[in-house]
Amino acid sequence: MISDYLNKLVYSRGGRVLAHVVFWWLSLAFLMVFFARISSDYGFSLRFACLMLPVAMGTTYFINYSLVPKYLLTRNYGKFGLYFVYTLIVSMYFQMWVIALTYISIAEYNYEKLGPVAGDFIFQPVGLYSIVLLGVALKLLRLWMKAERERAELKSASLEAALKLKEAELQLLKGQIHPHFLFNTLNNLYGLALEKSDVLPDSILRLSELLDFLLYRSNKSLVPLADEIKLMRDYIALEELRFEERLRLELDIQANGNDCSIAPFLLFPFVENAFKHGFMQDDQQLFLSISIQTKGERLYLAVTNSFSENERGTGQLGGVGLSNVRKRLELLYPGSHELRIENDEQHFIVNLEIDLKSKGDAGSDS
Repeated sequence: MISDYLNKLVYSRGGRVLAHVVFWWLSLAFLMVFFARISSDYGFSLRFACLMLPVAMGTTYFINYSLVPKYLLTRNYGKFGLYFVYTLIVSMYFQMWVIALTYISIAEYNYEKLGPVAGDFIFQPVGLYSIVLLGVALKLLRLWMKAERERAELKSASLEAALKLKEAELQLLKGQIHPHFLFNTLNNLYGLALEKSDVLPDSILRLSELLDFLLYRSNKSLVPLADEIKLMRDYIALEELRFEERLRLELDIQANGNDCSIAPFLLFPFVENAFKHGFMQDDQQLFLSISIQTKGERLYLAVTNSFSENERGTGQLGGVGLSNVRKRLELLYPGSHELRIENDEQHFIVNLEIDLKSKGDAGSDS
């Protein structure tokens, strides 16, 4: 809070005026002490410093508000250097007038009353131009700080816009996943209803659990891995009812589901894709192998499913589900996942490795 107040004070109009007043009062005190080093007459040094101060002020303000913005900030260094030298020459001319005025008004045309500092043409410019260079340096420092502040604000605004865009894209992808999932599941239940299957009530119960996950838990940025695995088990159970003996399932889960968290509906599309695009022909023997393992906070998923030559020809093995999950992985786990999708003559193979730690503290509701 104190730093915010100081920033507002420094960059406000009143704060800048106050800073200028303080700077020139301190400069006057410096010149008086500096000139008094030659002559211990502080009264004369103060009057001489008062006459020299307008020269320092004019030189400093001309450089800061004319030469710096016109030439230095536009990187026209040649003209800046040239006009800077001209400015110093002109300021030296005014110094001569100050010395003459000192001789007339303070010394009353008496050279013996003229302090030694007024006649030292090397010593007194050192004090004067020390003030000028300090004023220019402070101006450049303030411009640099302002540029850094604006750059930080622009970066913050860009990051905020990127985060909002990321969140919007994630919500859009999740919105595409949910209808896709529901359409497939309801089609399965419709088939069971036509067959008047005795397992229909159990299937509806499993669907209700899936909907509970969909409506109430999928809106979280992270869910326990155990919930994601249960979602996959329930879905597989529904599909097993449809395929019965024609499906050979190998399920190997060695995961600390309660110790790890993952983005919801991230693993599910790989299983759904196997049933939707890999098992399009119901009259053949089907094979599905799913392996889920965790080692520390790294997750390893392997899904292998059979497919026929007819499915290879459709060009649909990837499906919209895998296209979406690729995008979600890039958004949620950038640089901390590896996804490999390939196929041989009879199998479609997915291997996914995720560093779950990269999303460690993001488990709040979105």
